Amino acid sequence: MSADTRTLVLTVPDWPAVAAGIEHDLSPGTPVAVLHAGKVIAANAPARAAGIAVGSNKRAAGFRCPEAQILVWDEDVDNRHFSAGVEALEDLVARFTLLAPGTLAVPLDALRHGYADEAAAVEALISALVATTGWEFFPGIADTVFAARIAAGRATRVPPGETVAFLSAQPITALEVTGESWTDLIDVFVHLGLRSLGALAALDATDVMSRFGTAGRRAHDLASGRPDRPLRDHLRTEDLQVESVLDVPTTRSDTLGFLARQLAADLLTRVRAR
Repeated sequence: MSADTRTLVLTVPDWPAVAAGIEHDLSPGTPVAVLHAGKVIAANAPARAAGIAVGSNKRAAGFRCPEAQILVWDEDVDNRHFSAGVEALEDLVARFTLLAPGTLAVPLDALRHGYADEAAAVEALISALVATTGWEFFPGIADTVFAARIAAGRATRVPPGETVAFLSAQPITALEVTGESWTDLIDVFVHLGLRSLGALAALDATDVMSRFGTAGRRAHDLASGRPDRPLRDHLRTEDLQVESVLDVPTTRSDTLGFLARQLAADLLTRVRAR
């Protein structure tokens, strides 16, 4: 693949726990675990150090770490607090895509100009984001967005041209990083002995399509390192409107001109503020 397809994915580890801590004004050293459907879906570093693991129930988490703050997952909290990082990123890069709360993708061709190489560009970006938000970011770089999301979980850079080999060694459960519902299909794959992405990619694409339909074909494409769906750039545009209400209707050009100048000045002020 060409260098222009290289993608950087940045993820904040355990984002739901980080967001919950911010929402409840907890110190960074406070153990925080977030529950959804009765299971821990995220735990911050202090909670993990105390033995709380993803998948634990509330009782087990409380037993492992009695002083932990165990909070119920709130999607609005996840989205609302991540907006701070988004605003910081808008000032740093020309293009990026929000993949999920706590995770975003940046095409490297929108970032590397002015830097010696990928590593220098990513280091500069992360340093600026950490300074602005105070959050920890894990970077992942690869030739596809899917591979970069997996790499971000380990803060790994996959060299150009090595994405297929990188994917081949990943467990079949790595499909879950996309945020889509793969549970049933993964269970079938495992039952058939397909325990790695490499094993899935080794199958004939037509056979996979006929046996598992479009979902199976998509999984096969991802596992094979084929380009994913095009990313949709984050939109910075915003509709700005100004208005002035006339107490008495008029057709006088001097009055209307004065109001128009006021409205233009108001609009310019709002544009500058944005």
